[in-house]
Amino acid sequence: MLFRALCVILSVFTMLISGILANTATASAAPTGNYCTGFAEPVAPGSRDLVITDVTCSDTLTQVAVPAVKIAEFYEHGGFGGRRFDLLVSVACDGAGYSVNNMDGVNAQIGGMSSYRLMGQCSRSTIYTGLSKTGSSSGTLYGDQSQVSGTFNDRTRSFRAWRG
Repeated sequence: MLFRALCVILSVFTMLISGILANTATASAAPTGNYCTGFAEPVAPGSRDLVITDVTCSDTLTQVAVPAVKIAEFYEHGGFGGRRFDLLVSVACDGAGYSVNNMDGVNAQIGGMSSYRLMGQCSRSTIYTGLSKTGSSSGTLYGDQSQVSGTFNDRTRSFRAWRG
């Protein structure tokens, strides 16, 4: 009788631990889908360096329910094709603009960035192969980029956009 009770307790304990581990794995998994939206916030009050804090994805384009300004659409392929990641901020671009110092999450969602569109009053940009605006720099680019050059194709790790 004691042996059977211990087996039942061990079985229940194993099911509980399995459920907890499964929920943890699900909660930390990256969202999936062909269209992703990421809301970016300043890393510190008053900073123009952004961190992407909230990412949602789906296989269909949907309207964003939060008040936000889209400043860029990043695409998996040249010619604005393939999977897409929309970058949202709370206020449109100005002369100081915004920087995303770590694009690794964007690249993971869309399989690497090959083209992008600027929006929300952003008209100029610079892309970099390193984090925090380091590595090779594209120099100032004007408007939408239907194909980033080979150096930056699928290798852009940081991004800056501003109104010129």
